[in-house]
Amino acid sequence: MLGLDKVTRRLALTAIGGVLLLAFAGCAREDQNALIVSQADSVVAVAPLAEGSRVLPAGSGSIFFELLDFDLSNPDAFGRAGDKFGYGIQSNWYRFDGSDRNSATDIRLPVPSTSGGIAEDIHSGCRMGDSRWWGGAAGFDLWCPFDGLSPSTDYVVALVRYSVDQRGALDASEKLIFGTVAEPDSLVLLGGSPGGYPGEPCNFSANLAYQNGPDGTQNPFVLGTVTSTPLGVADFDCLVGYSTFWADWNGADGSGNPPIMPNRLDDGHGRSYDLPWYNYMEIYEGQIIPGPTDVPVIRLQLGVDLDASGNPIPNSFAPLPTEGLNLQETAVADAATSAPDSLFLTYDYLAALDGMTYKLWGMFDDGSIQALDFEYRAFDSGGDTVVAPSVVSSFNGGDLTHELRAAYPGDTTQIVQFFLTIDASDASQPSDAQPLWIEDAIPGVFRAGESKSSNTPPIIFGTFDLGASNMRPVEMTGTGGGGLFGAEYRYTYEHLRRPPAGYQYVGWLVGDTAVARLPDAAFTTPPREYAELTDADNDDTFDTISPLVTRTEIVEALSRACTEETVTAGPTCAGPFDLSRYDTFVLTLEPKDGTDVVGPTRVLEGVVPAR
Repeated sequence: MLGLDKVTRRLALTAIGGVLLLAFAGCAREDQNALIVSQADSVVAVAPLAEGSRVLPAGSGSIFFELLDFDLSNPDAFGRAGDKFGYGIQSNWYRFDGSDRNSATDIRLPVPSTSGGIAEDIHSGCRMGDSRWWGGAAGFDLWCPFDGLSPSTDYVVALVRYSVDQRGALDASEKLIFGTVAEPDSLVLLGGSPGGYPGEPCNFSANLAYQNGPDGTQNPFVLGTVTSTPLGVADFDCLVGYSTFWADWNGADGSGNPPIMPNRLDDGHGRSYDLPWYNYMEIYEGQIIPGPTDVPVIRLQLGVDLDASGNPIPNSFAPLPTEGLNLQETAVADAATSAPDSLFLTYDYLAALDGMTYKLWGMFDDGSIQALDFEYRAFDSGGDTVVAPSVVSSFNGGDLTHELRAAYPGDTTQIVQFFLTIDASDASQPSDAQPLWIEDAIPGVFRAGESKSSNTPPIIFGTFDLGASNMRPVEMTGTGGGGLFGAEYRYTYEHLRRPPAGYQYVGWLVGDTAVARLPDAAFTTPPREYAELTDADNDDTFDTISPLVTRTEIVEALSRACTEETVTAGPTCAGPFDLSRYDTFVLTLEPKDGTDVVGPTRVLEGVVPAR
């Protein structure tokens, strides 16, 4: 059972965050087609390096919100009904689109008969107001066209004053918040006894003499009768006279009561609504004064709902909503207070780890860092589940799509940042390897009317270092060229980005049936320095590796491999390699996991020269 003053709805605010796919254009320069150093007389098939796939592990992030409070004790939590619900206020008359509220959508009991019609013209709908607006004398006019009625049949139109016998949450609020109603409320006649003028025609031209207005004792109050056409169409155009000019919904002239209740919580002067105020209009079949057993064919709500004492019910509407608010409307409703509920992350193409794992961490607003358990599943490119959902503390990666959902903490502490690292599965604190993270995970509460966005930045790939000033996002840049000199196969590079913590550049020889990973020591600065660049990711030593390694990039670098012939110049050359088995050279950005599987992040690639 839903409470009256506080209800909860879960929202999945979609499209939060963005897919990270860093693809940076780069073109090989002509001077890179020439080798820097020649160590032999023979030069074979000098080849430029071209851009590789230039894809870092892609990802997206979403923060899920739960609407923790709908404070329905607020008298006007959702505001009085406006154009969204088909109810407009025009100068000194009401307009109501009857198609928004008819027998097919009325959920309150007693349910109207299914033989009711709908408004013939949803743009003009029903109009209710000062008859002088249409050239008559002082009085009240109600005009509504309907179709779908029984052909050539008498119908009466009546104004009705109802109270609501509420079951569970108020239907109006429950419909807006959840889109459905669990237990429909009942409408109960409130005061008075049936009366009116069923024998009078409800026709503007034939009724200009005006009937007397309701005397404050009639409920329902029948305005008159209309006979439908052979096609089941009828125009109700009923006039009601008053001794004083009608008061608008603001009670501006302070005199007289028109029969239609304003859609507000009082009459504008602090007075409550009593007869002859009416909050519903109903159409009955037959030339009758409806009794307790008669059921209308059409019911239209005109004014705010009343309780058994005749007082307006907060957060009731005219008309009753036919559908729920969408997610965005619900999140910013006056009654709503929401807070982060959980974080949903998706990663693609994370390298498979052997002996290490990917772990998810949260940095809290008090500076503490905690490993987060999460529900994990993985599926292949065809959408088939490879790893069934389960709650884990780490995962091994692989060429799959990985989904992680972590619960957001309570109100006492807030997560400032989420990030993913390569660590041992039982690590209690993150290591220096922090390649993926989300910044600004929306601490605090998201309240209606605030400008705070519910979006997170894209998942970023790079050196996080827990927010230090040397945090370094990774971009895919660089040019290169290479060839074969005698027994030495060499590719040279310029302006590669420094790798993120826990990552390194790796050279690969790739063929149809063979793959060879060049040793870590094969990736160095150029001759004659030959400084090994395996640890170029380490911020603490960026200025001690080589003058060619700056804070942000590796200015020049080299990959070397040897054929079966022997090379004696310079440091030991990796090999020997039978180049006839390979047709492509690839430079990748890889986790420091030592695996012999080419990762998806191909920075540069080129053809292996033929002997």
